[in-house]
Amino acid sequence: MVANELFEEHEVTVIDKDPEACSRLAEIDVRILQGNAANARLIEAGVKRADMVLTVTGNDEVNAVACITAAHMGVALTIAESRCPETIVKEKS
Repeated sequence: MVANELFEEHEVTVIDKDPEACSRLAEIDVRILQGNAANARLIEAGVKRADMVLTVTGNDEVNAVACITAAHMGVALTIAESRCPETIVKEKS
């Protein structure tokens, strides 16, 4: 849903471990990588050139790790969806 809202005005890369979700995304103009966004797939996705990383998996820890990793790789803005109020994500300043 997020990729569908953003792809017309932005270059979007989606990393998803679900093959069915990746297949559904093939209908819109986004780059699709199957896998876990909290690992080396971020490098393959070109995260070092990204203006923003947005993580919206169903797993708060994966979202946080992916954003922290992206921030350490130089991404200026990272946003992690959190379903648990105790989850803390440090914003890069």
